[in-house]
Amino acid sequence: MSRMICPERGNNPQIPGMPTTDEWRSMPDGTRTCSYCGSLHPDDFVDILYGYLGDDSFKFEPTSKGYKVYANRPGTRNASEGGIKFYTWHDACGEKNDRTAVAAAYDLAIPIYRSRYRKRFPT
Repeated sequence: MSRMICPERGNNPQIPGMPTTDEWRSMPDGTRTCSYCGSLHPDDFVDILYGYLGDDSFKFEPTSKGYKVYANRPGTRNASEGGIKFYTWHDACGEKNDRTAVAAAYDLAIPIYRSRYRKRFPT
C-alpha cells in the first residue's frame, strides 16, 4: 500500500486520534481505492474507462456532481468488492496517468455512454 494524503482531507476537520495520512488499498477485484474517501485510483479509473469503450460489461456512469463518476470492472457489485466511484480530486495522483490522461479517457467514454443510454431509453 502506498502512502499519500487524500486531497479531500483538507476540506474536513481533523479528528484527534485519526490517521493523518492515507493509502491506496488493494481491493478483491484488483482495483485500488483511497482509504479516506473510497475513490478509485486514477490509473485504475483510466483502465476501466478504456475497458468500457469496447466492452459494455464495464460500468461507467457520470453523475450530476461534477466531481464524482461511477465506474467499475465487470463483476464488481459493490464497494466491498472493488472500486466503484472516482472523485476528480484524485485526477493528479496517478503513477502512469496524469490529469490530461484522465480527462482524455473521460472524453472518449462520454459519447459511448450517451449512445448506450439512448439505446436503453429510446425517446
